[in-house]
Amino acid sequence: MADSPTGAWSGSGTAAPNSMEYLATLPTLVNGQTGPLLSNSNEELLVTLGSLVFGEDYVNNVLGVITKSTTSTMYSPTPFNNWPLVNGVATLQIAGVIKASAGNLKSLYATNDNSSIRYFQLFNLGAAPVTAVTVPLFTFEMAASDATPLKLGTEFFTDTAVFNQGVAYGFSTTKLVYTAATATDHTLQGWCF
Repeated sequence: MADSPTGAWSGSGTAAPNSMEYLATLPTLVNGQTGPLLSNSNEELLVTLGSLVFGEDYVNNVLGVITKSTTSTMYSPTPFNNWPLVNGVATLQIAGVIKASAGNLKSLYATNDNSSIRYFQLFNLGAAPVTAVTVPLFTFEMAASDATPLKLGTEFFTDTAVFNQGVAYGFSTTKLVYTAATATDHTLQGWCF
């Protein structure tokens, strides 16, 4: 373990640049020196609290192991569905609000039990869409008779894709503008921030 002429860590000389190096005894560096990525004898990267910088939240004592939503102070998403309890009875809703303020969707699963094609629509709204008036932000065609349920996750919803006014949904009989379908034919569930 020797210093290079520039004061940078030279290690054992066997590790390629930007690769990990196993050292039985961890080095003690002095001001101005840099060190290699270190591994244990099983080639597992050794990390310290100081090396877990990405995504850390010191206020909530959370290490940088999960990406935090840009619209929430929470690290875990909230579940939602379209069958809220009304007077103690679950009632399917054809349209509604997932989140009334800015939000991110993490995933959703929607079904269409109707014998005709229907459209699942998402709106950048803090209120439910209005029939024949509200234009969707996103429209997804759904096969008839629940042949292919709609499944969307992180491949579609990125951490930075924000619905800045709110997140609303609707099941529609038309593609380009919301037109209410039949409530009892559709289910929706998912996770949001």
